[in-house]
Amino acid sequence: MGKDIASWTQVCMKCFAHRSHVRDRPPLNPISTVMPMEIVGMDIAEMPRINVAVEWADSLPFALFAYNTVPHEATNETPSFLLHGVDPFTPSKIDPEKAPTKYHVDIDEYKHQVLENLYAAQAFVRDTLTNYREQMQKEYNARKRTRETTIRVGDLVYVELPNERAKNALSKLASR
Repeated sequence: MGKDIASWTQVCMKCFAHRSHVRDRPPLNPISTVMPMEIVGMDIAEMPRINVAVEWADSLPFALFAYNTVPHEATNETPSFLLHGVDPFTPSKIDPEKAPTKYHVDIDEYKHQVLENLYAAQAFVRDTLTNYREQMQKEYNARKRTRETTIRVGDLVYVELPNERAKNALSKLASR
């Protein structure tokens, strides 16, 4: 086995020596994406599997941050906003000139305002989720072709009695 590894290493080094090391030039047009979970053509969910050199646990915080800063379809809000009352600051949103100092902000009023906004957002999301749930129910019913039951008083219905079957000595052979 040692000889196999040594010969394989020599072959690889020969291939490496003859390979061109010139990298392809990047395209001149800017890369833009409509998918929020996509970084330059790479899905964030696939990133831990593709990048073998980095441990997958090292890339989890970035994937979690991306997940928490993207508005969800059902709620139309980001999970960070719903939990903390504010959207997290990304480097593109930070403007050092507009940052308020501690002298410009009344802490008690700020906490009260954040809580009011959080309660208003939760009420809005509750209504949005109700509408979303109804929409999903309609789509499911249309797909599965479900209909309202038409059972009336006096109709014959099937009733399963599992206790009677268990009392039978040969319950395996008993009719259901």
